[in-house]
Amino acid sequence: MCLDIGLCWTLVLCGLASHGRKRAGAGLLHGCHVLSALLFAYFWYSVIVNGCRDLILQAAHSTA
Repeated sequence: MCLDIGLCWTLVLCGLASHGRKRAGAGLLHGCHVLSALLFAYFWYSVIVNGCRDLILQAAHSTA
């Protein structure tokens, strides 16, 4: 669920950046790109951390 919301939000930000460039200028475009990159980094981090946590828990349960 959270991943779906993040993906949709990223797509909205990219859409705003591509269509809003003519109206708001390069500042909005840059801001949207930065927000999109930060969102991507957050989800990348959460996937890595949760994946490692699951692997460690799975290894602990399989050896017990």
